[in-house]
Amino acid sequence: MGCFYIAMQRAYNKKMKLAHIAEHTIRAIRDYLTFKRVFYIGIIFKAVDGAIELFAAIALFFIKPNQIHDLIAFATHDELLEDPRDFIANFLLTSTSHISQATTTFLVVYLLIHAVVKLVAVLGIISKRLWAYPFALITLGLLMLYQLYSIILKPSLGIVLLTILDIIVLWLIAREYKRIRDGKDPNMIISSVES
Repeated sequence: MGCFYIAMQRAYNKKMKLAHIAEHTIRAIRDYLTFKRVFYIGIIFKAVDGAIELFAAIALFFIKPNQIHDLIAFATHDELLEDPRDFIANFLLTSTSHISQATTTFLVVYLLIHAVVKLVAVLGIISKRLWAYPFALITLGLLMLYQLYSIILKPSLGIVLLTILDIIVLWLIAREYKRIRDGKDPNMIISSVES
């Protein structure tokens, strides 16, 4: 009877260990899937941001500085008739009244570089290319340094918020890259074998 009891106790202990392992595994999978969702939301944010910057660069390339001011004046005309002290409308009109060709050229180049870097990084990450992670970390980090420089020179709530989002996305990319590099992402292992 004693041997039977000991065998039952061992079987029960093994069952409890397996239950604990299963619970831990399910929790790890749930955490991983939550991280993946947040990671891909950040990547999609970067893709949309890059696409908008690309569109803006192309539009600025074809539009002359005085046309930008005329477009803003047309867009804000009704608002200024209703409220001549409207902060946003007056800010846009004032900002666009001093745009030079050199400023427009700088904006086109700046936006184009930003867009291409972001889109290359996003496409590389989505297609599970290992080189894309360090590329994204380095290039987006360098672009973020310029944003920090801009914040120091001329603080802007929009650039501050964009920089905070960029920091979060860079952290997500770094964390995912570490997971992949350490061999903890089964999708990446399969993708690297197929390549």
